[in-house]
Amino acid sequence: MPHPADAPDARRVADAPDVADAPDVPDGPLDPALARAIIDAQRTRVRTTAYTDDRVIFGVWSVAWLVGYGVLWATSGDGVTAIPWWAWAVFGVLILTGVATTVLHSVRRMSGMDGVSRRTGQLYGWSWFVAFAAGQTLVGGLAGAGLPDEAVTLAANGISALIVAVLYMAGGALWQDRAQFALGVWMAVVAAAATVVGLPGTFVVMGLAGGGGMAVGALLAHVAQRRGRAARRGAVA
Repeated sequence: MPHPADAPDARRVADAPDVADAPDVPDGPLDPALARAIIDAQRTRVRTTAYTDDRVIFGVWSVAWLVGYGVLWATSGDGVTAIPWWAWAVFGVLILTGVATTVLHSVRRMSGMDGVSRRTGQLYGWSWFVAFAAGQTLVGGLAGAGLPDEAVTLAANGISALIVAVLYMAGGALWQDRAQFALGVWMAVVAAAATVVGLPGTFVVMGLAGGGGMAVGALLAHVAQRRGRAARRGAVA
């Protein structure tokens, strides 16, 4: 942590409302108000360094589910076995993009911190890859055991969606993010409902309710970010 005396003047905060710089510290005993300002400036610096844009995560997953499941539904007119390989390829690429984006943002969230907090973010990020790898291996085992194609598709979809839901709930609990936790709960409900509905309705439920839920999450994150910026500008003023 830099020495307070090396920090720029507090007046510069007005020019950069999103990053609080520590004020200059005169020689002699610290004034309590000045000490408080230094602490607040350092906390803001850490939050800014570890900042991630939840709109990106929610937006990527919204597109992945809306487009991915939309393509599967549009090509499933003659049953699951009739879905062309390219439709599954598009779906797979979109889902992998969502996973990679979440991992990168989770790791970045704690990049400005050291110790336990940073390790927590990194482990959470890598848990996405581990969970999805294990889930797909499980589905492969079910297919190898002779499970019908329709049942395998339902299992693959339900397991993958449930992984997303659980990890979002875990992330919400880790960072005390109620919106993220609530979205995880919604994803779990959607996954269960989509499995009960059965194919090809599963694709419709996942695309509209799942992707739509992510789109709502992106919108809420955008509103929260704008309110946060407005509050910081008001505090600086």
